Amino acid sequence: MNDAYVDQTMMFPPGAHGEAGAGPRIVVVGVCGSGKSELAGRLASRGLDVHTVAQEHSHVQELWRHEGAPDMLVVLQASTRVARRRGRRGLGSAALAEQRRRLSDAWRNAHLRVQTDRLTPEEVERRVLERLAILPTADDQEVVMSAAVASGASQSAQGKQAAVSTGAVRVTELEGVARRMRRDIIEMTTTANSGHPSSSMSAIDIIVALYSGGILHHDPKRPDWPERDRFILSKGHASPALYAILAEHGYFPKEQLNTLRRIGSPLEGHPNMRRLAGVEASTGSLGQGLSLGLGHALAGRIDGKDFRAYVMTGDGEMDEGQIWEALMSAAHMRVDTLTLIVDHNKAQQSNMLERVLDYRPLAEKLRAFQWHTEEVDGHNMGEVLGALDRARHVKGRPQAIVAHTVKGKGVSFVEADWTYHGRPVAKDDLAKALDELKG
Repeated sequence: MNDAYVDQTMMFPPGAHGEAGAGPRIVVVGVCGSGKSELAGRLASRGLDVHTVAQEHSHVQELWRHEGAPDMLVVLQASTRVARRRGRRGLGSAALAEQRRRLSDAWRNAHLRVQTDRLTPEEVERRVLERLAILPTADDQEVVMSAAVASGASQSAQGKQAAVSTGAVRVTELEGVARRMRRDIIEMTTTANSGHPSSSMSAIDIIVALYSGGILHHDPKRPDWPERDRFILSKGHASPALYAILAEHGYFPKEQLNTLRRIGSPLEGHPNMRRLAGVEASTGSLGQGLSLGLGHALAGRIDGKDFRAYVMTGDGEMDEGQIWEALMSAAHMRVDTLTLIVDHNKAQQSNMLERVLDYRPLAEKLRAFQWHTEEVDGHNMGEVLGALDRARHVKGRPQAIVAHTVKGKGVSFVEADWTYHGRPVAKDDLAKALDELKG
Protein backbone atom coordinates (compact mmCIF):
# COMPACT_ATOMS: atom_id res chain seq x y z
CA MET A 1 0.00 0.00 0.00
CA ASN A 2 1.48 3.37 -0.95
CA ASP A 3 2.32 5.93 1.73
CA ALA A 4 -0.10 8.61 0.50
CA TYR A 5 -2.98 6.18 0.68
CA VAL A 6 -2.04 5.01 4.16
CA ASP A 7 -1.94 8.62 5.36
CA GLN A 8 -5.33 9.27 3.79
CA THR A 9 -7.07 6.32 5.39
CA MET A 10 -5.50 7.10 8.75
CA MET A 11 -6.76 10.66 8.54
CA PHE A 12 -10.32 9.53 7.91
CA PRO A 13 -10.68 6.18 9.72
CA PRO A 14 -14.01 4.44 9.00
CA GLY A 15 -16.37 4.47 11.90
CA ALA A 16 -14.35 6.80 14.09
CA HIS A 17 -17.23 9.18 14.63
CA GLY A 18 -20.25 7.33 15.90
CA GLU A 19 -22.01 4.23 17.08
CA ALA A 20 -21.46 0.80 15.56
CA GLY A 21 -23.74 0.16 12.64
CA ALA A 22 -24.13 3.83 11.67
CA GLY A 23 -23.96 4.76 8.00
CA PRO A 24 -20.94 6.45 6.47
CA ARG A 25 -20.48 10.11 7.32
CA ILE A 26 -19.87 12.05 4.10
CA VAL A 27 -18.51 15.59 3.98
CA VAL A 28 -18.73 17.56 0.72
CA VAL A 29 -16.71 20.73 0.11
CA GLY A 30 -16.18 22.66 -3.09
CA VAL A 31 -15.66 26.00 -4.79
CA CYS A 32 -18.61 28.17 -5.75
CA GLY A 33 -20.50 26.77 -8.71
CA SER A 34 -19.11 23.26 -8.37
CA GLY A 35 -22.47 21.73 -7.46
CA LYS A 36 -21.74 21.10 -3.77
CA SER A 37 -25.25 21.77 -2.49
CA GLU A 38 -26.96 19.79 -5.26
CA LEU A 39 -24.71 16.79 -4.65
CA ALA A 40 -25.39 16.94 -0.92
CA GLY A 41 -29.13 17.09 -1.59
CA ARG A 42 -29.00 14.09 -3.92
CA LEU A 43 -27.04 12.01 -1.43
CA ALA A 44 -29.31 13.06 1.46
CA SER A 45 -32.36 11.97 -0.55
CA ARG A 46 -30.86 8.47 -0.56
CA GLY A 47 -30.78 8.47 3.23
CA LEU A 48 -27.03 9.04 3.49
CA ASP A 49 -25.47 11.04 6.32
CA VAL A 50 -24.07 13.94 4.29
CA HIS A 51 -22.79 17.36 5.37
CA THR A 52 -21.41 20.37 3.55
CA VAL A 53 -18.73 22.56 5.11
CA ALA A 54 -18.30 26.30 4.70
CA GLN A 55 -15.09 27.16 2.88
CA GLU A 56 -13.58 28.91 5.86
CA HIS A 57 -13.81 25.53 7.66
CA SER A 58 -12.42 23.48 4.78
CA HIS A 59 -8.95 23.06 6.19
CA VAL A 60 -8.50 19.39 7.06
CA GLN A 61 -7.69 20.02 10.71
CA GLU A 62 -10.88 22.07 11.09
CA LEU A 63 -12.91 19.35 9.43
CA TRP A 64 -12.12 17.21 12.43
CA ARG A 65 -13.40 19.87 14.81
CA HIS A 66 -16.52 20.86 12.89
CA GLU A 67 -17.63 17.55 11.41
CA GLY A 68 -15.81 14.86 13.36
CA ALA A 69 -13.82 12.35 11.32
CA PRO A 70 -15.71 11.75 8.04
CA ASP A 71 -15.67 8.34 6.44
CA MET A 72 -15.57 10.04 3.07
CA LEU A 73 -14.37 13.51 2.12
CA VAL A 74 -15.49 14.69 -1.34
CA VAL A 75 -13.96 17.80 -2.88
CA LEU A 76 -15.52 19.42 -5.97
CA GLN A 77 -13.85 21.85 -8.36
CA ALA A 78 -15.12 23.96 -11.25
CA SER A 79 -13.64 26.54 -13.62
CA THR A 80 -14.55 30.23 -13.47
CA ARG A 81 -16.38 29.97 -16.79
CA VAL A 82 -18.54 27.08 -15.67
CA ALA A 83 -19.18 28.59 -12.22
CA ARG A 84 -20.47 31.77 -13.91
CA ARG A 85 -22.65 29.74 -16.23
CA ARG A 86 -24.13 28.02 -13.19
CA GLY A 87 -25.24 31.33 -11.74
CA ARG A 88 -22.13 32.68 -10.02
CA ARG A 89 -21.88 35.60 -12.42
CA GLY A 90 -19.95 37.86 -10.05
CA LEU A 91 -17.24 35.30 -9.40
CA GLY A 92 -13.82 36.48 -10.58
CA SER A 93 -10.70 34.47 -11.29
CA ALA A 94 -8.90 35.89 -8.24
CA ALA A 95 -11.79 34.97 -5.93
CA LEU A 96 -11.91 31.44 -7.34
CA ALA A 97 -8.16 31.09 -6.92
CA GLU A 98 -8.49 32.07 -3.26
CA GLN A 99 -11.24 29.49 -2.78
CA ARG A 100 -9.01 26.82 -4.29
CA ARG A 101 -6.18 27.86 -1.98
CA ARG A 102 -8.44 27.45 1.04
CA LEU A 103 -9.47 24.03 -0.23
CA SER A 104 -5.95 22.86 -1.07
CA ASP A 105 -5.50 20.83 2.12
CA ALA A 106 -8.86 19.15 1.71
CA TRP A 107 -8.11 18.48 -1.98
CA ARG A 108 -4.83 16.75 -1.13
CA ASN A 109 -6.46 14.54 1.50
CA ALA A 110 -9.82 13.84 -0.14
CA HIS A 111 -11.11 10.34 -0.70
CA LEU A 112 -12.69 11.56 -3.95
CA ARG A 113 -11.81 14.59 -6.07
CA VAL A 114 -14.15 15.57 -8.88
CA GLN A 115 -13.72 18.25 -11.55
CA THR A 116 -17.40 18.90 -12.36
CA ASP A 117 -17.10 21.10 -15.46
CA ARG A 118 -18.06 18.41 -17.95
CA LEU A 119 -20.22 16.25 -15.70
CA THR A 120 -23.94 16.32 -15.11
CA PRO A 121 -25.19 16.26 -11.49
CA GLU A 122 -26.22 12.64 -12.06
CA GLU A 123 -22.69 11.72 -13.17
CA VAL A 124 -21.13 13.41 -10.14
CA GLU A 125 -23.52 11.56 -7.85
CA ARG A 126 -22.74 8.26 -9.57
CA ARG A 127 -19.01 8.72 -9.00
CA VAL A 128 -19.59 9.24 -5.30
CA LEU A 129 -21.84 6.18 -5.05
CA GLU A 130 -19.35 4.01 -6.95
CA ARG A 131 -16.54 5.23 -4.70
CA LEU A 132 -18.59 4.46 -1.59
CA ALA A 133 -19.00 0.87 -2.74
CA ILE A 134 -15.28 0.07 -2.50
CA LEU A 135 -13.64 2.29 0.13
CA PRO A 136 -11.02 -0.20 1.37
CA THR A 137 -10.62 -1.18 4.97
CA ALA A 138 -8.85 -4.35 6.12
CA ASP A 139 -9.98 -6.63 8.92
CA ASP A 140 -7.73 -9.33 10.37
CA GLN A 141 -8.17 -11.39 7.19
CA GLU A 142 -7.65 -8.44 4.85
CA VAL A 143 -11.22 -8.44 3.54
CA VAL A 144 -11.99 -5.41 1.41
CA MET A 145 -15.16 -3.71 2.64
CA SER A 146 -17.17 -0.71 1.63
CA ALA A 147 -17.10 2.40 3.77
CA ALA A 148 -20.79 1.97 4.38
CA VAL A 149 -20.49 -1.43 6.01
CA ALA A 150 -17.17 -0.64 7.69
CA SER A 151 -18.60 2.39 9.54
CA GLY A 152 -18.52 1.75 13.26
CA ALA A 153 -16.53 -1.47 12.91
CA SER A 154 -13.90 -0.40 15.41
CA GLN A 155 -16.46 0.47 18.10
CA SER A 156 -17.46 -3.02 19.19
CA ALA A 157 -16.86 -6.68 18.44
CA GLN A 158 -20.46 -6.97 17.28
CA GLY A 159 -20.11 -4.03 14.92
CA LYS A 160 -16.84 -5.36 13.54
CA GLN A 161 -18.28 -8.80 12.89
CA ALA A 162 -21.25 -7.28 11.02
CA ALA A 163 -18.92 -5.17 8.88
CA VAL A 164 -16.64 -8.09 8.04
CA SER A 165 -19.63 -10.25 7.17
CA THR A 166 -21.21 -7.67 4.87
CA GLY A 167 -17.89 -6.79 3.24
CA ALA A 168 -17.23 -10.45 2.57
CA VAL A 169 -20.60 -10.65 0.83
CA ARG A 170 -19.48 -7.87 -1.52
CA VAL A 171 -16.31 -9.75 -2.45
CA THR A 172 -18.16 -13.07 -2.60
CA GLU A 173 -20.66 -11.63 -5.08
CA LEU A 174 -17.86 -10.55 -7.40
CA GLU A 175 -16.18 -13.92 -7.06
CA GLY A 176 -19.47 -15.49 -8.07
CA VAL A 177 -19.61 -13.30 -11.18
CA ALA A 178 -16.05 -14.33 -12.07
CA ARG A 179 -16.91 -18.00 -11.63
CA ARG A 180 -19.90 -17.60 -13.93
CA MET A 181 -17.71 -15.81 -16.47
CA ARG A 182 -15.29 -18.75 -16.42
CA ARG A 183 -18.15 -21.07 -17.31
CA ASP A 184 -19.08 -18.76 -20.18
CA ILE A 185 -15.46 -18.78 -21.39
CA ILE A 186 -15.25 -22.57 -21.33
CA GLU A 187 -18.61 -23.02 -23.03
CA MET A 188 -18.07 -20.49 -25.82
CA THR A 189 -14.57 -21.70 -26.73
CA THR A 190 -15.59 -25.36 -26.65
CA THR A 191 -18.64 -24.58 -28.80
CA ALA A 192 -16.39 -22.74 -31.26
CA ASN A 193 -13.77 -25.51 -31.00
CA SER A 194 -11.28 -22.67 -31.06
CA GLY A 195 -9.96 -19.86 -28.90
CA HIS A 196 -7.83 -19.15 -25.86
CA PRO A 197 -9.64 -20.30 -22.72
CA SER A 198 -6.73 -20.45 -20.26
CA SER A 199 -5.52 -16.89 -20.97
CA SER A 200 -9.07 -15.63 -20.54
CA MET A 201 -9.52 -17.46 -17.24
CA SER A 202 -6.34 -16.02 -15.73
CA ALA A 203 -7.56 -12.49 -16.51
CA ILE A 204 -11.24 -12.67 -15.62
CA ASP A 205 -11.05 -11.81 -11.90
CA ILE A 206 -9.35 -8.52 -12.72
CA ILE A 207 -11.80 -7.73 -15.52
CA VAL A 208 -14.75 -8.44 -13.22
CA ALA A 209 -13.25 -6.14 -10.57
CA LEU A 210 -12.97 -3.36 -13.16
CA TYR A 211 -16.43 -3.64 -14.69
CA SER A 212 -18.51 -4.93 -11.78
CA GLY A 213 -16.56 -3.61 -8.79
CA GLY A 214 -17.26 0.08 -9.31
CA ILE A 215 -13.82 0.92 -10.72
CA LEU A 216 -14.49 1.49 -14.42
CA HIS A 217 -16.90 4.29 -15.32
CA HIS A 218 -18.89 2.93 -18.26
CA ASP A 219 -22.44 2.96 -19.59
CA PRO A 220 -23.68 0.07 -21.78
CA LYS A 221 -26.50 2.31 -23.04
CA ARG A 222 -23.95 4.88 -24.19
CA PRO A 223 -20.84 2.96 -25.25
CA ASP A 224 -19.46 6.11 -26.90
CA TRP A 225 -20.02 8.28 -23.78
CA PRO A 226 -17.12 10.79 -23.93
CA GLU A 227 -16.52 10.71 -20.15
CA ARG A 228 -16.24 6.91 -19.93
CA ASP A 229 -13.10 5.21 -18.74
CA ARG A 230 -11.34 3.09 -21.35
CA PHE A 231 -10.37 -0.55 -20.92
CA ILE A 232 -8.03 -1.88 -23.58
CA LEU A 233 -7.43 -5.62 -23.69
CA SER A 234 -4.00 -5.54 -25.27
CA LYS A 235 -3.74 -9.33 -24.99
CA GLY A 236 -6.53 -9.58 -27.52
CA HIS A 237 -6.45 -13.38 -27.71
CA ALA A 238 -8.23 -13.32 -24.30
CA SER A 239 -11.28 -11.86 -26.03
CA PRO A 240 -13.65 -14.47 -24.51
CA ALA A 241 -13.10 -12.81 -21.12
CA LEU A 242 -13.94 -9.39 -22.55
CA TYR A 243 -16.99 -10.72 -24.39
CA ALA A 244 -18.26 -12.46 -21.26
CA ILE A 245 -18.16 -9.28 -19.15
CA LEU A 246 -19.62 -7.10 -21.91
CA ALA A 247 -22.55 -9.50 -22.27
CA GLU A 248 -22.95 -9.55 -18.48
CA HIS A 249 -23.40 -5.77 -18.51
CA GLY A 250 -25.79 -5.70 -21.45
CA TYR A 251 -23.63 -4.48 -24.31
CA PHE A 252 -25.11 -7.31 -26.37
CA PRO A 253 -27.37 -10.33 -25.66
CA LYS A 254 -25.74 -13.19 -23.76
CA GLU A 255 -27.07 -15.66 -26.30
CA GLN A 256 -24.61 -14.18 -28.76
CA LEU A 257 -21.65 -15.59 -26.80
CA ASN A 258 -22.05 -18.94 -28.50
CA THR A 259 -21.41 -17.33 -31.88
CA LEU A 260 -17.73 -16.82 -30.98
CA ARG A 261 -15.50 -17.08 -34.06
CA ARG A 262 -18.36 -17.93 -36.41
CA ILE A 263 -18.32 -16.34 -39.85
CA GLY A 264 -20.33 -13.13 -39.70
CA SER A 265 -20.30 -12.91 -35.89
CA PRO A 266 -19.03 -9.66 -34.32
CA LEU A 267 -17.41 -11.84 -31.64
CA GLU A 268 -14.22 -12.35 -33.60
CA GLY A 269 -11.22 -14.29 -32.37
CA HIS A 270 -9.64 -10.96 -31.39
CA PRO A 271 -11.65 -7.85 -30.44
CA ASN A 272 -12.77 -5.63 -33.32
CA MET A 273 -13.90 -2.15 -32.23
CA ARG A 274 -15.62 -1.60 -35.56
CA ARG A 275 -17.98 -4.49 -35.02
CA LEU A 276 -18.82 -4.67 -31.32
CA ALA A 277 -19.97 -1.98 -28.89
CA GLY A 278 -17.81 -1.74 -25.77
CA VAL A 279 -14.57 -2.71 -27.48
CA GLU A 280 -12.18 0.26 -27.19
CA ALA A 281 -9.39 -1.02 -29.45
CA SER A 282 -8.86 -3.69 -32.09
CA THR A 283 -6.08 -5.73 -30.53
CA GLY A 284 -4.29 -9.02 -31.03
CA SER A 285 -1.05 -7.83 -32.53
CA LEU A 286 0.76 -7.97 -29.22
CA GLY A 287 2.64 -5.01 -27.78
CA GLN A 288 0.44 -2.19 -29.08
CA GLY A 289 -2.20 -1.78 -26.39
CA LEU A 290 -0.18 0.26 -23.91
CA SER A 291 0.65 2.81 -26.61
CA LEU A 292 -3.05 3.00 -27.45
CA GLY A 293 -3.94 3.53 -23.80
CA LEU A 294 -1.31 6.24 -23.50
CA GLY A 295 -2.83 7.95 -26.54
CA HIS A 296 -6.29 7.89 -24.96
CA ALA A 297 -4.94 9.30 -21.69
CA LEU A 298 -3.09 12.11 -23.48
CA ALA A 299 -6.18 12.91 -25.55
CA GLY A 300 -8.15 13.22 -22.32
CA ARG A 301 -5.53 15.60 -20.98
CA ILE A 302 -5.75 17.77 -24.11
CA ASP A 303 -9.57 17.77 -24.05
CA GLY A 304 -9.73 18.57 -20.34
CA LYS A 305 -11.45 15.28 -19.47
CA ASP A 306 -10.61 13.19 -16.43
CA PHE A 307 -11.41 9.71 -17.72
CA ARG A 308 -8.90 6.95 -17.07
CA ALA A 309 -7.35 4.38 -19.40
CA TYR A 310 -6.74 0.84 -18.15
CA VAL A 311 -4.61 -1.50 -20.26
CA MET A 312 -4.21 -5.24 -19.67
CA THR A 313 -1.19 -6.99 -21.15
CA GLY A 314 -0.02 -10.58 -20.99
CA ASP A 315 3.25 -12.19 -20.06
CA GLY A 316 4.58 -12.79 -23.57
CA GLU A 317 3.51 -9.33 -24.57
CA MET A 318 5.97 -7.82 -22.13
CA ASP A 319 8.74 -9.13 -24.43
CA GLU A 320 7.72 -6.52 -27.03
CA GLY A 321 9.91 -3.44 -27.39
CA GLN A 322 6.96 -1.14 -28.03
CA ILE A 323 5.72 -1.85 -24.51
CA TRP A 324 8.91 -0.44 -23.03
CA GLU A 325 8.80 2.61 -25.30
CA ALA A 326 5.31 3.35 -23.98
CA LEU A 327 6.48 2.79 -20.40
CA MET A 328 9.22 5.37 -20.84
CA SER A 329 6.95 7.88 -22.58
CA ALA A 330 4.12 7.69 -20.03
CA ALA A 331 6.50 8.22 -17.12
CA HIS A 332 8.28 11.09 -18.89
CA MET A 333 4.96 12.85 -19.51
CA ARG A 334 3.67 12.09 -16.00
CA VAL A 335 0.45 10.58 -17.28
CA ASP A 336 -1.38 9.67 -14.08
CA THR A 337 -4.65 8.64 -15.73
CA LEU A 338 -3.07 5.49 -17.20
CA THR A 339 -2.98 2.16 -15.39
CA LEU A 340 -1.20 -0.92 -16.73
CA ILE A 341 -2.35 -4.32 -15.50
CA VAL A 342 -0.04 -7.24 -16.28
CA ASP A 343 -1.73 -10.65 -16.27
CA HIS A 344 1.42 -12.33 -14.96
CA ASN A 345 0.46 -16.00 -15.45
CA LYS A 346 4.04 -17.13 -16.18
CA ALA A 347 3.19 -18.90 -19.46
CA GLN A 348 3.15 -18.03 -23.15
CA GLN A 349 1.91 -19.67 -26.31
CA SER A 350 5.03 -21.78 -26.88
CA ASN A 351 6.15 -22.55 -23.32
CA MET A 352 6.56 -21.29 -19.79
CA LEU A 353 7.91 -17.76 -19.32
CA GLU A 354 11.13 -18.97 -17.73
CA ARG A 355 11.99 -21.00 -20.84
CA VAL A 356 11.08 -18.41 -23.47
CA LEU A 357 12.39 -15.08 -22.16
CA ASP A 358 12.55 -14.64 -18.41
CA TYR A 359 12.43 -10.90 -17.76
CA ARG A 360 11.66 -11.20 -14.06
CA PRO A 361 11.66 -9.48 -11.60
CA LEU A 362 9.05 -7.43 -13.44
CA ALA A 363 7.84 -5.14 -10.65
CA GLU A 364 11.35 -3.84 -9.99
CA LYS A 365 11.80 -3.01 -13.67
CA LEU A 366 8.54 -1.09 -13.76
CA ARG A 367 9.52 0.87 -10.67
CA ALA A 368 12.85 1.68 -12.30
CA PHE A 369 10.85 3.15 -15.18
CA GLN A 370 9.21 5.48 -12.62
CA TRP A 371 5.81 3.78 -12.55
CA HIS A 372 3.93 3.47 -9.27
CA THR A 373 3.86 -0.33 -9.01
CA GLU A 374 2.05 -2.87 -6.85
CA GLU A 375 2.01 -6.65 -6.91
CA VAL A 376 -1.16 -8.58 -6.04
CA ASP A 377 -2.66 -12.03 -6.16
CA GLY A 378 -4.73 -11.63 -9.32
CA HIS A 379 -7.30 -14.13 -8.06
CA ASN A 380 -7.84 -12.46 -4.68
CA MET A 381 -10.75 -10.13 -5.35
CA GLY A 382 -10.09 -8.04 -2.28
CA GLU A 383 -6.45 -7.44 -3.22
CA VAL A 384 -7.37 -6.61 -6.81
CA LEU A 385 -10.06 -4.11 -5.80
CA GLY A 386 -7.72 -2.45 -3.32
CA ALA A 387 -4.90 -2.07 -5.84
CA LEU A 388 -7.20 -0.70 -8.55
CA ASP A 389 -8.71 1.78 -6.13
CA ARG A 390 -5.32 2.98 -4.89
CA ALA A 391 -4.10 3.43 -8.45
CA ARG A 392 -6.82 6.02 -9.08
CA HIS A 393 -5.40 8.25 -6.37
CA VAL A 394 -1.77 8.29 -7.47
CA LYS A 395 -0.82 11.70 -8.82
CA GLY A 396 2.00 12.61 -11.20
CA ARG A 397 2.90 9.06 -12.24
CA PRO A 398 1.34 6.23 -14.25
CA GLN A 399 0.49 3.10 -12.30
CA ALA A 400 1.23 -0.57 -12.86
CA ILE A 401 -0.36 -3.57 -11.19
CA VAL A 402 1.48 -6.87 -11.56
CA ALA A 403 -1.22 -9.47 -10.99
CA HIS A 404 0.16 -12.91 -10.26
CA THR A 405 -2.27 -15.33 -11.87
CA VAL A 406 -2.66 -18.93 -13.04
CA LYS A 407 -3.53 -19.86 -16.62
CA GLY A 408 -6.82 -21.73 -16.69
CA LYS A 409 -7.64 -20.74 -13.09
CA GLY A 410 -10.64 -22.66 -11.79
CA VAL A 411 -10.28 -25.88 -13.79
CA SER A 412 -7.57 -28.17 -12.44
CA PHE A 413 -6.59 -29.98 -15.63
CA VAL A 414 -6.38 -26.71 -17.57
CA GLU A 415 -4.26 -25.10 -14.84
CA ALA A 416 -1.84 -28.03 -15.07
CA ASP A 417 -1.29 -27.82 -18.85
CA TRP A 418 0.01 -24.62 -20.46
CA THR A 419 -0.83 -25.96 -23.94
CA TYR A 420 -4.46 -24.96 -23.33
CA HIS A 421 -3.25 -21.46 -24.23
CA GLY A 422 -4.49 -21.87 -27.79
CA ARG A 423 -6.88 -24.82 -27.64
CA PRO A 424 -10.32 -25.25 -26.07
CA VAL A 425 -11.48 -27.86 -23.62
CA ALA A 426 -12.61 -30.93 -25.57
CA LYS A 427 -16.34 -31.59 -25.65
CA ASP A 428 -15.77 -34.89 -23.81
CA ASP A 429 -14.18 -32.91 -20.93
CA LEU A 430 -16.69 -30.05 -20.90
CA ALA A 431 -18.95 -31.47 -18.17
CA LYS A 432 -15.93 -32.11 -15.93
CA ALA A 433 -14.67 -28.54 -16.39
CA LEU A 434 -18.07 -27.00 -15.70
CA ASP A 435 -18.52 -29.19 -12.64
CA GLU A 436 -15.31 -27.74 -11.15
CA LEU A 437 -16.72 -24.26 -11.67
CA LYS A 438 -19.91 -24.80 -9.71
CA GLY A 439 -20.40 -22.21 -6.99
